[in-house]
Amino acid sequence: MYIKAAYDFLKNLKVVKNASEHTLRNYAIDLNSLKEYIEKEELDIQKPEFLPDKVRYNTEYEDRFIGKDQVIQLDTITRNTIRGFLAWLNKNQSNKRTVVRRISSLRSFFKYCIVQNMIATNPVEDIESPKIDKTVPTSLSFEQIQKLFDQPDTRTILGFRDRAIMELFYSSGLRVSELVSLNRVDFESENLLLKLRGKGKKERIVPITKNAAEWIKAYLEHPE
Repeated sequence: MYIKAAYDFLKNLKVVKNASEHTLRNYAIDLNSLKEYIEKEELDIQKPEFLPDKVRYNTEYEDRFIGKDQVIQLDTITRNTIRGFLAWLNKNQSNKRTVVRRISSLRSFFKYCIVQNMIATNPVEDIESPKIDKTVPTSLSFEQIQKLFDQPDTRTILGFRDRAIMELFYSSGLRVSELVSLNRVDFESENLLLKLRGKGKKERIVPITKNAAEWIKAYLEHPE
């Protein structure tokens, strides 16, 4: 049963792998994409009342799913199914990055199914992902960076905040998710260190520049 296997896989990612909500959501989207292809293109099911419910990343498998879960059997998904799925994605003009992510998600899913003895062969094995064209990133000039840094009005508390954010991004390359999860206790002004919480709630310590530390300190000590 494809739907049951998908829920078991997502639960394993959450409980064992400590995957983030964002990661779980993306896996659910990719699993539902294959589900949609099989229903429409291989089984030709057009009426919604005959379709299994979509896989939800933030809920559990329920007994009410069992009846419709018989629609897609895991052992009927073959390499030809996956090849047809790729052709369907291309036909619907999915970009290469989306296709690569879909294949990566399905590869992980079917590996899990193999380990759990749900299937005997992996249909994604030997399926190559499309090559993503590498582009040369553009960089800002010193004048552009300086102009950007001059935008915040540092006469206000929000201006100090924005400037401190810019200094952190520029000097240490933090992710947005890491930045928004920072607390006062994560900042060690004397040692010029920050404690960050990244993907999977993993913590790491990173050094920051003296200039960035001074802006953070100025923001924290602002009279407003």
